[in-house]
Amino acid sequence: MTKILNPIEKSRSQNNIPSRHTLSSAQKTIALFIFFSGLGLTMLFFFTYSSLTKIDSDSISYSTLLTSLSTGGYSQFYSDKKLLRSKIATMLSSPQNETEETYATNIALYLFPDLLPDSNFEKIVAVEQWAPLESAIEKKPRSHEARLLFDEMKSNIWNYENPKMDRSGLSLYASETLKIYHELSAP
Repeated sequence: MTKILNPIEKSRSQNNIPSRHTLSSAQKTIALFIFFSGLGLTMLFFFTYSSLTKIDSDSISYSTLLTSLSTGGYSQFYSDKKLLRSKIATMLSSPQNETEETYATNIALYLFPDLLPDSNFEKIVAVEQWAPLESAIEKKPRSHEARLLFDEMKSNIWNYENPKMDRSGLSLYASETLKIYHELSAP
């Protein structure tokens, strides 16, 4: 019995091209591996992003402090900073997860170093190098003296973050702290 081939199948059979697109088992395995790897990475990103968003939305953040300073004035800023301090203290004393603990530690380092445990080696640097300057700026905001104190604080933070001066830029937490105190010290 002879099979009648249409012109396309004839050309495929003459050139040894399979008439149907079939995947070998190795190709199927690779395709499944790529699919499930992509799915796994997508889920990892989603859950990581969700946990970070939850932390940020549940607490007053740096941007809230900066906004309250520019729109609500000093009293609103001090009120929001006090609220942030209590939330950071709670996060440090009983963190829900490692991400929350890291978030709280980084904010505490630049705004509330006294909340850090004594075992944290960064606490000493923060308490000595920028916490007193922040307090002094808050006592005399928008003055010439505050601007001089801010310049010293900025220098201390830059030297702490980049002692070898081999990188450009600061961490997000250091940058946000400097934005707040730049605004507070602007004459």
